[in-house]
Amino acid sequence: MHERLTTWFAAKLPEAGNLEVTGIDRLSVGHSNETVGLTLRWTQGGKPRTREVVLRTRPVGPGLLEPYDLPKQFNVMQSLESSDVPVPKVLWLETDEDVIGRPFYVMERLHGEVYEPRIPEDVLSTPKERVQRMYTDLVHKIAAVHNTDWRVLGLGFLGKGKGHLEREVERWEGEMNRLRLADHPALDRVVDWLRRNIPAPCPRVTLVHGDCKLGNFMFEGEEVVGVLDWEMATVGDPLTDIGWALAMWDPAGAMSADDFLALYEELTGIEVRNRVWYEVLARLKMTVIMLIGFALFENRESDDLRFALMGMAIPGVMQAALAQIGAGEELSMGPLTPDPERVAQGISTLIQDIVLPELSSDAARAQVGAASMLLTLHGASILSIGGGDRTSVGSA
Repeated sequence: MHERLTTWFAAKLPEAGNLEVTGIDRLSVGHSNETVGLTLRWTQGGKPRTREVVLRTRPVGPGLLEPYDLPKQFNVMQSLESSDVPVPKVLWLETDEDVIGRPFYVMERLHGEVYEPRIPEDVLSTPKERVQRMYTDLVHKIAAVHNTDWRVLGLGFLGKGKGHLEREVERWEGEMNRLRLADHPALDRVVDWLRRNIPAPCPRVTLVHGDCKLGNFMFEGEEVVGVLDWEMATVGDPLTDIGWALAMWDPAGAMSADDFLALYEELTGIEVRNRVWYEVLARLKMTVIMLIGFALFENRESDDLRFALMGMAIPGVMQAALAQIGAGEELSMGPLTPDPERVAQGISTLIQDIVLPELSSDAARAQVGAASMLLTLHGASILSIGGGDRTSVGSA
């Protein structure tokens, strides 16, 4: 693959002499697309040149967010280059699978910090005002997405926004039924409530990011320098982004949810109505995505140990949704516990294929973190390869 990539980049940079592709580093940000950092080195006009880039492609085999539309991601970011939304500059899109076995695109590498799933303690231990300024700029960037004139920027290919809320409920209910593990009274109750209570949409149709979580904003100091991961972008109701952000809001006291909404309304002129409905929709979406990840791991379609943890997080997310809709009775959801034998096999694969070859990479560190958590939670079962009661997973 390295040789094919070098040839491909040489064709894209015909004036580059002695082109080398170095510093291949798997990046761990995100759970869906695969992201690889590369350094291009060449000579031009007798002078050495260097360019740091990122190659982004779909995962091998089934992924979290099928179908993958890499051209859409590329075109959205290309359209946003002239806007107030900071995005990496996209360079080349390759739809031919012969180069690396999958389509991909290449963008310039931004430098900064991405915090997933929350801001770490060493940053929180700095003056509180710093974290407040970080979250303030994050809200400014969400507002910039929604204030963007998507028609002028040529983003009409994403749709016109009509029926967005109905399509969202239908999409995630369909995915839930595709992955149905058994009877899911909790999920069914949430879907039924969402269908019966679909609100009038936001009067303003905007560009929607689709995944406005902390980990999709890159910081340099206190400023957001990049809004990342546009695979779920569409045109529609901006409050779907707000519900998603609120469902994951964890600023450790730096900014309350009410302050977030007040600032957002001031910046956009959009009134946040029906907040509970949008948050419950976000929790349904979150649950279904975690179900997909858990099924991919259990069915041996992915060795990503973070997916093994997803099933165990589902009951907490669903309990929050049930509380918001006022469901007083006990409704079953799980727990969804990974198979100890499957986890042991995944850890073995992790050590052989990821950790040993890439000890210094972000991807290896993320997988080691997941393995450590799984061992903490299920160490005895994994070490003994024991059994026990658990929920089996159907074909994804």
